[in-house]
Amino acid sequence: MVHWRTLAAFLVTASLADCIGTTALSRLEQARPIGGPFSQALFKNYAALAHSFGAVGTPTSGTPFDADQSLQLGSMSADVADVANTYAQKALATAEGDEILPEQPDGALKDSDTLRIQLLRDLDKGRDKAPDHAARAQADYDCWLVNGRSDELRRASQKCHRSLNFTLAQLERDLADRPQASAAAAAPL
Repeated sequence: MVHWRTLAAFLVTASLADCIGTTALSRLEQARPIGGPFSQALFKNYAALAHSFGAVGTPTSGTPFDADQSLQLGSMSADVADVANTYAQKALATAEGDEILPEQPDGALKDSDTLRIQLLRDLDKGRDKAPDHAARAQADYDCWLVNGRSDELRRASQKCHRSLNFTLAQLERDLADRPQASAAAAAPL
């Protein structure tokens, strides 16, 4: 009789633990990225963005347990938890080998269309030639747009925009330097 109660208690606990731990953010710790240097760097950047919020509550999307938020497990709002979970989802998809493109432009953010076109152009060459800066530029762009959707994160969005401008400039310098460095190495002495 005691064994059945112990077994039943264990099964209930295991079931609840499985339900609670189903967010992308909770699965991020076990993720091991596959792919080349760009994918590895993009995973690292998205994971850092996901963790940058500290303890967040339960996201409103993609959670079967406590979707109505009767239990607040963190100090941030559900809106911020959704943002953190978005970055975690991007990191997980990257870890699984999916190609993640930059967010679609947001008409409310000035120049988002122009910067996305510039970023896509730079990513074409930058993924191979300057993977760390290319991944950072994509993460900065997404940070600018995703954070910009939350009123609580407007300042963070502005910081991401400034970082994007710096990182894009660095990426373009890297891309401009690479052909010159290759040509100099190939030139006869």
